[in-house]
Amino acid sequence: MTVAVVGAGLVGTFVGVHLSSQTPVVLVGRSKEWQDRLHGQTLVAQTLSKTTQTLQNPKTCIALDTLEQVETYIICVKRLVLREAADALLSSLKKPGKVVLVTLMNGVGACEELSKIVKEKQLTGFEFEFVEGIWSTNIVEKEPLLWSEGSSGACYLDQTPSSIKLAAMLNKSGIHTETTENIIGVQYGKLLVNLNNPISALSGLPTKQELLGPDSGYRVLLAHCMWEALNVYERSGITPISTTRAPAWFVPKVLYYTPTFVLNQFSHLIVNVEETATSSMYEDLKAKRMTEIQYLQGEIVRLANQTDQPVPYCQGILELVQEPNVKR
Repeated sequence: MTVAVVGAGLVGTFVGVHLSSQTPVVLVGRSKEWQDRLHGQTLVAQTLSKTTQTLQNPKTCIALDTLEQVETYIICVKRLVLREAADALLSSLKKPGKVVLVTLMNGVGACEELSKIVKEKQLTGFEFEFVEGIWSTNIVEKEPLLWSEGSSGACYLDQTPSSIKLAAMLNKSGIHTETTENIIGVQYGKLLVNLNNPISALSGLPTKQELLGPDSGYRVLLAHCMWEALNVYERSGITPISTTRAPAWFVPKVLYYTPTFVLNQFSHLIVNVEETATSSMYEDLKAKRMTEIQYLQGEIVRLANQTDQPVPYCQGILELVQEPNVKR
């Protein structure tokens, strides 16, 4: 079975390199410069526990219509360009049959959006299986062609016949992967953690320094955002499943009430973060690119509007990141 990783950025490349130890993999990127950079090279991916996999002379592609059709596609693009990626992928399908579409990206309900796009295309002769996923660790290119985990966590997949097989391969490759019958709960649990992404990005600090440094204001702000989210979840009938070692309700209390020196001693019991790990949104803000804020604090604001709840902290972060003239 050949797997195509569509969106071979930080997470996509990390997943692809690991998965290549179990099955043939094609990395799909967006530019000739990206393809030239990887051509003939050895790619290295390393987990937080230092489990390492390599991929020599990777097979790459920048135009899906030139790629021989495969059964399984893992889509790791930015959520903002999901439709663009889906259009290209679906247009490339020529041989009717089973197609497994796995989404690994920020936000909630990517597969729901993807399935609507598929229905719009009215493709005949294809059997689509959708697998909603969530990636919960930070990936950085620590050195040229070395992709490394910057925080602890796991990959979660909606439980389907194909996802069980994929999870087994990912686990064998060194990526801790779990299947779940409540992927939406996991996604909303991960969203709680991801509410720190824009705060970390706006601070300009590595995530560990932002959360555990002498200025406790950042983590107090995160605690307020998380409390707002939890209140909105309760009113919306959403039960989040924690992707850290602590219950979802417990984390904001720890962030808000625990003195810095105490938190530094015990934070690893909740989540491990490398010293230099940063938020991917930080790079987006530096480069003045569109961010995924609408799928983070924006999702909490959306839910709050449906339940008529004020969420001033999440609303403020949303507006600040969207402000085009904000000083980065």
